[in-house]
Amino acid sequence: MDYLEILSYVCANHREYRIARRQYSNQDIFNDLGYTLNKADDAELLPISKGYASKILNGTRRHDGVLEKLADASVRQAIEGSLNLEGLFDCKSGEEIDRLVAQFEAQNEDSDGENEPPRARLGMQRVPNDFQLFSLDELYVTEPLASEGERGCQRLLTQLLLRSGQKLVHWGAPPWAGASFVASSLMGKGDIRSTYRYCCILRPTNFDDPYLEQLERLVSHFGKNPDRSNFASSILSLLEDEKVLLILLDACYIPDQGSFASGRAVRRILDQSVSRQYSNSHASILTVGRSQFVQNLVGDTGASRLNDILRVQPKLRFPLFHDLFEFFRGLRGNTRPEEGGSRIKRGRWHYEAIADAEGRESWPGMIRLRAYFASNFRNFAYFDPMRGFEKLCDADVEIPLSIEMAQDDVIAYLRRASSKAQLSEVRSLRLCSTAKHWLTADALNVLRQPFFPKGEAGVRLPELTLEAFQRIVDQKHCPIGVVNRLREGTSQFSEQDEVFTLSLGVKAVVQAEWLESDPFDRAVAHWRIAERLWKLQDDKELLPREFPYIPHWGRSRIFILGECIRHLMATIDAVSSDPGQVSAIFDQNFFPAPPTSVLGGCDPNEVINFCYARIFQREINANRGFAPGRTAYQTGRALAKRHGAFEYAAELLQLVGDGRNFGKPNRYLQSEFVGSYRRECAFACLDIGELQRANDIFGELCDLNEKDGTLGIRSVEDQLNLALVATELDDIERAIELVDLAKSRFDRLRKENKYSSSDFSSLRRRIAARQAHIATVTRKSPDAISLSREALSNDTDPSRWDAELVQNYIRALGNVEEHRPEALKECLAAAFRSSGAGFQHEALGYRVLLGRIFRLRNEISIAEQVLDDAQHNILAYGCSERAYLELLYEAGRTLCSMSDDFKLVRAYSSYLRPCLVRARSRRYGRFVYLAERYSSFALKEMKEKIENSTPEAWSKVIEMALSDEIKHASKEKLGDEGFFEVDPLFGYYVSGSQNIIRKLLSVDGVEDELRFVDERRAT
Repeated sequence: MDYLEILSYVCANHREYRIARRQYSNQDIFNDLGYTLNKADDAELLPISKGYASKILNGTRRHDGVLEKLADASVRQAIEGSLNLEGLFDCKSGEEIDRLVAQFEAQNEDSDGENEPPRARLGMQRVPNDFQLFSLDELYVTEPLASEGERGCQRLLTQLLLRSGQKLVHWGAPPWAGASFVASSLMGKGDIRSTYRYCCILRPTNFDDPYLEQLERLVSHFGKNPDRSNFASSILSLLEDEKVLLILLDACYIPDQGSFASGRAVRRILDQSVSRQYSNSHASILTVGRSQFVQNLVGDTGASRLNDILRVQPKLRFPLFHDLFEFFRGLRGNTRPEEGGSRIKRGRWHYEAIADAEGRESWPGMIRLRAYFASNFRNFAYFDPMRGFEKLCDADVEIPLSIEMAQDDVIAYLRRASSKAQLSEVRSLRLCSTAKHWLTADALNVLRQPFFPKGEAGVRLPELTLEAFQRIVDQKHCPIGVVNRLREGTSQFSEQDEVFTLSLGVKAVVQAEWLESDPFDRAVAHWRIAERLWKLQDDKELLPREFPYIPHWGRSRIFILGECIRHLMATIDAVSSDPGQVSAIFDQNFFPAPPTSVLGGCDPNEVINFCYARIFQREINANRGFAPGRTAYQTGRALAKRHGAFEYAAELLQLVGDGRNFGKPNRYLQSEFVGSYRRECAFACLDIGELQRANDIFGELCDLNEKDGTLGIRSVEDQLNLALVATELDDIERAIELVDLAKSRFDRLRKENKYSSSDFSSLRRRIAARQAHIATVTRKSPDAISLSREALSNDTDPSRWDAELVQNYIRALGNVEEHRPEALKECLAAAFRSSGAGFQHEALGYRVLLGRIFRLRNEISIAEQVLDDAQHNILAYGCSERAYLELLYEAGRTLCSMSDDFKLVRAYSSYLRPCLVRARSRRYGRFVYLAERYSSFALKEMKEKIENSTPEAWSKVIEMALSDEIKHASKEKLGDEGFFEVDPLFGYYVSGSQNIIRKLLSVDGVEDELRFVDERRAT
């Protein structure tokens, strides 16, 4: 086998190892070969088309230029390093390659981490990795570069180090750019490995003589004693003799001027490095970070291009975020398909609307952090900087090197800023970090005022003057951005229209540092914001000023109050868990008292119970009677029923959970609220499609009821809720058992006559709803109709009817042809009734059901329009997982019923396939069965049509399908609610459909999709 055959064999036969394990793409391979697949790429690389490149790697085409490149040993070494397959090009056959890949896979699985860069615990108190020495004779498992800018910087750095004639290379990158990770990636390059024997990466840990301690460790490692009289010369000699590439990160620590500065060891080393005579031509030192001294020392060199290359251009920001999101999801082991997830959509909003509109710079370092935070599916508050860096990352999993280095870069910057005599810079950063999105001038004016806690003589938090804040913001390299927003209806700017922005990654690190170094000051800041939001909760103009939100189905208040919870919870992050230090009672009629320096925050008993009982239950969920002794008043659930804001509900429940953990009742939550909190968490899981978790929590509630002997109405409702989950899981037998158990318990309670007649009537309807639901999904429509009619006839007021009972009734009517006129009438009435009462999410469910009825009545065009309108709202506002699956299935069935071939293509690609993927990954058994059945039908129809038509004719069908898909996808485009586009929050992101449509151009593509459906069915 020649070198190209070896490379092609690996690419064709070990794709999973190359792509999934090594993240080594076609683009990366051809970059190492000196080619680019992007015509707009670096002019130093030769262009080659993506299609031709793919054929070369598949072994179906030969290319003399590639063969010539592979003849270069350094190129082969670079490819072996990227694949972590040392000796690959020495293989003589495919069998040898197979054994080599298997061997290295086994080594990776069994590795004890000796060859991986050392990890350190997250948290500001930890010492960063200040000394790392790597032998370049060994191959390291390295994290791949993600952006073309990173790869371009890596290539330019390699050229500057090896072929520019410079002895000192300086990269004046800002701390949030991600430059240190790119610099560390150099040791994976073949040219670097063949030139140097070692790579040493240092960070300074003190300001008096930065890098001195680390440099002495380097000397000691090679068995030598530091020569203090001629330290600089001895270091430079060691670097040359031992062939060490020395990378000095955090160059901002290098002193700039004065006699004190000139006497520091690192200054002497760098001074001598540019004037010393060397026996070799390559550089020995690379400095990374802003340093005026080093910049003046090296002058204007090719390195000045590095920042321009590294910056991510507007059109590339979201694609990079999306790629990194998928990569980090894979690292975390989260393989559940995320078709249409709001995390992706919110990322797109940030990079396509906000950052572009504001003219912000975007660096790969901060995009990596945002993508990594979003990939933490254990956290519903994934873009909330108040959680701090550790919580956003989830420290229970191994932190990738790029993320760890990004944190260390920002920590170094903060420590440098805090070392100055004036702390205005740190205080300014802290105040900006309190804002989830941006800090308004009004909020800044509240935060910067002095604070004197009552009854604590001598305790004072000083004022930050507006002049000091403005002076910091005006500094050239300050990370705080200033954006002027036009006041609505005017063309004039005002100082009050200014907002201050800061990157999410920087804010998260600042919040963590603040919590550890001055928790009382942090608690005061968050309490002030919470109090301000509480007082202004009814100010309808506040929402668009403070947040990039629009009123959810017309309601602003839920967001203002929700953010009030977020900030109140931040006031108790550092409070001791000793219950003896806090009060035992609280009054939910009064806002929590200000923080005290003794506690280091607010009283957690006041905060937790006020946030849950008063704000979440009474104000947001509209359970006006909810209070101690009145926890039965929990049926409102306005956040779900009115707004469909299920993800927001889960986020708020996580915020009030113990340790900000979802589903774990806070230790300070009053015991009589614990069951209510668990129940809300279970409902939230059910609504967002976490069926197994909902099953577990409802099961725990039922077990606790049995254990405590609490077998009243609540226990019956918990049994019915568990039956609903079992039905969605397609465990019908268990669902029937649970409903029977609930009914027998209900009959016993009626005999005891301990509850009001209205309570019994409500519970009777819920039992009927469960029975009707089971009858409907088991195709017993007459039984479902009979059960529903009987239950509904007991209450003549439709406003009190259970929405699920009504939906099951209408669905059952629609299944019987003779009852479809009645189904249409009832569905229209229910939709108008719910919409008029403000229950918009319930109305949305009826609208999807209306589309189903029109389809069953063979009024297909009307059904399509109704479902299109419902989809528009779902993409904007979100909905429950069940409602989304219902829409996907109904839309797919409707398009399958239409005569146009391109509608059939979209039926599968845009609706049935996503329905199958989501339902299967979330265990919605009924939808899995339906989606599999009609996906197979649609694909087989397409296959037959392709075989019976010309390639040109079917190509036009695909073009029409793509055009129609683009038109529909535009419905989830970003809003136009002013200068700041609105955060989609819970809206769905239409993902991947266009790629599937293109795949359906050929019989091979259709057959591949049929195998995909059948594989799903088999598993």
